Amino acid sequence: MEKENALKVPLKEQENLKELFLLLEQNGMEQEKKQDVQMVDYIDGIETKMEEVLSQLTEMREQLSGIENKGVRANVEKIVEAVSGRMDDAKQALENLKQAFLGKVEQALQAGKSKGRKALSGIIQASHLPRMTFRVQRLLRMAIVKADQGIEKLGNIADEFHAAKQHMGNARRALTGKKIKQISSRDPEKGVIFEIQKQMFQGLMFMEQMERRTENLLKKMDLLTARDEKARTSVRESIQELKSDQQTSSGIPQRQKNEPVRG
Repeated sequence: MEKENALKVPLKEQENLKELFLLLEQNGMEQEKKQDVQMVDYIDGIETKMEEVLSQLTEMREQLSGIENKGVRANVEKIVEAVSGRMDDAKQALENLKQAFLGKVEQALQAGKSKGRKALSGIIQASHLPRMTFRVQRLLRMAIVKADQGIEKLGNIADEFHAAKQHMGNARRALTGKKIKQISSRDPEKGVIFEIQKQMFQGLMFMEQMERRTENLLKKMDLLTARDEKARTSVRESIQELKSDQQTSSGIPQRQKNEPVRG
C-alpha cells in the first residue's frame, strides 16, 4: 500500500529524492545529481502529459452519445478505445519505470549511509532503467500510430455517414414523389465526429512530444554508460532486443510526419 501511494506522488515531492539530492550535494556529486534530476523531470513531466491525453480520451467517450446512428457510434467508439488501450499500456510502463527508479533511490540511500560516496552513483546507469524507458517509448509509438490511423478513419466515417444520410433522404423523397436533392459535400469542421477527430489530433501532438522527450532521455542514458563499456553493451543489447521484438511481432509502421486533421 505504501508503494502504491508513493506512485501517486510526483517524484519532486518524494522525501527519498530530497534526501538523496541533499546527500549528493554534501558529497560534491553535482553531476550525479543532475542525472537523477533529469530522470525525475522526465517522469513527472510525462506523467502529467499522459494524464492530459487520457482525460481527452475520456471526453471523447462522453461525446459518443451525440452520435445518433448506432453503427457509426460503435465504429467511432472502437477507434477511441484502441488509442485508449495503448495509452493505458504506456501509462503502466511509466509507472513501472517510476517504481523501479524509486527502488534504486532507496537502495542508494541505504548503501550511501553505510558505504559512502561510491554507493550514491550509478542509479541511472542501471541496465533495466534504459530498457524500461525504451518500453515507454515503444508503447507511445504504438499509441501514436493508432491515433494517426484513427484520425483518418474518423474522416472516412464522417464522409460515408454524410453521403449515406443524403442518399437515404433522396430515397424517401423518391418514394413520396418529391424532388431529389443534389448530393452536397460535407463541411469537414462540423459535427460530433469532427470534434472527436480534433481532440484526437491534439492528443496525437502530445504523444509525439512525449515520444521525442523519451528519445532524448534514452540518448542521455546511452552517454552516461559510455564510461562503462560492459554496462553500455548490456543496455544496447537489451534495447535492440526490444526493437527486434517490435518489428517482428507488431509490424507497426513508423509515422514520418504530422498531417493536418483530415477534412
